[in-house]
Amino acid sequence: MGTTVKYKTQDSQKAYYQEYRSYLDHLFERARDTNGLQYIYTLLRVSGVQDGGWDPFIEAQEALIEFSKILQKISKKGIKKSSFRVALLIYCHSIEMSAPYQILYNLLGCAQGKNYVPFPFPGESLGKKKPFHVRPQSPTKKLVTLKNEAEKIGEQELISKINSFFDDDIRNAFYHSDYSLTDTEFRICENGLPKVVSFEELSEKLSRCFAFYQAFFDLYRQIRYSFKKTKKLHRMPNYEVFELLTDKKEGLVGFKMHFSNGSQAFWERRKERVHGINVMLEKDHINFFVGELAKLQRKWLFNGKIFREKNTRYNSPCAWRPILFYGKTDEVITEVKNESNDKDVQGCLFYIKCTGHESIEFVIKSDKLLFEAKEFKNGRIEARLCNCSIVGSYVYDCTYFVNSDKAREIKKGVNRITKFVDEFKIKGFKVVYALKYYLERKIKPPKDNDGRGFTITFSMDDPRNTLCLSNFGILPKTDWKIKPEWIE
Repeated sequence: MGTTVKYKTQDSQKAYYQEYRSYLDHLFERARDTNGLQYIYTLLRVSGVQDGGWDPFIEAQEALIEFSKILQKISKKGIKKSSFRVALLIYCHSIEMSAPYQILYNLLGCAQGKNYVPFPFPGESLGKKKPFHVRPQSPTKKLVTLKNEAEKIGEQELISKINSFFDDDIRNAFYHSDYSLTDTEFRICENGLPKVVSFEELSEKLSRCFAFYQAFFDLYRQIRYSFKKTKKLHRMPNYEVFELLTDKKEGLVGFKMHFSNGSQAFWERRKERVHGINVMLEKDHINFFVGELAKLQRKWLFNGKIFREKNTRYNSPCAWRPILFYGKTDEVITEVKNESNDKDVQGCLFYIKCTGHESIEFVIKSDKLLFEAKEFKNGRIEARLCNCSIVGSYVYDCTYFVNSDKAREIKKGVNRITKFVDEFKIKGFKVVYALKYYLERKIKPPKDNDGRGFTITFSMDDPRNTLCLSNFGILPKTDWKIKPEWIE
């Protein structure tokens, strides 16, 4: 017996760990790339205020480490019944932890573009006799909820990974002392029909469980540590500045939201305590108390000063999204038109005032490769060859960094872009370019269809049709990758 179990527990653990680590890394990454802000809330597990010693997630991790040390110690002379008893204790302790289910639920939500949910698994009320008490959801019910969320975005593999070790019969039997161990098997005695689980099968479930949670904890801790070296200040769509808070020991520990009226919202999770100000936990999202609404300004302010950055842009490489903005666009448009009559400058000004990025984004399409390398930098201009390029039609996503919000400087930038493109035309390239953002789309006049009229069709997943949005959810699902046909 000992030899078989030892092989399963020790030799397979590393392979199981790599299997789970690879998948979980994919899930965390998908959530991050789809919904960055809600992903931060998920990592921090934003919740109510707590003093030190009230976070069961910390206690659970410490308990698992201590139990594992005990298991290693008693298993040095071979795996016996005592080894299985401790291993089963760790197993049940692991699959009962609430925090991993909450994090996984919100990762799936982030990947769908949903808001962070502080309490995704509400308990059941115990009735009038105990109005302030609830019965927590069982792991089985939580898995049903996770399964439904996973299926919405094709992430059924998550449930498959969990089911590879999750066994409610084993959990129930052990917690209710409804089991017996022989020299070869785990027997479930009283919960319905008797059931036998061989030590070989049991050892695999235990080993997979330990590998899954080890991979989960390692990755979760590593991701939080990684924020120590990342950019700390980020513009938000409604003139807020979002600040990430980190420290040397724990990595990501919290955030501050700086509002344009000078007020702040603050939330922090440390091992010692959980603390927050002006953060409100709604049923299905996080909200903030922003202070005096009348004092809000159309400026990004950080500690009372205008927040500015050099050489930044709104879109990720080779993407072309509508501008996400929650303010009053009519006020911005009026201001832009008062500053310039030039249509090109107006579109660029609108982009800068709504995103805070002092740059001009444009796209180029050419019949030949413009540069030997995929990326090009020359002064304020940067260009990147996009994956949608094919032979005879090469698409470049480009940026001119103005680092100014003045109309005259933007005009200089547009002229420099035009000159940059014209230099290729002089060399014999068939090349066209387009600025990404205009107050009014430049539409070519429709052609008469032999006197039988014509049809104009607008596609809602074409960013040229929609300058600005307050919610991407109203549009069809798209990756917003640049399409060659968008460049005319």
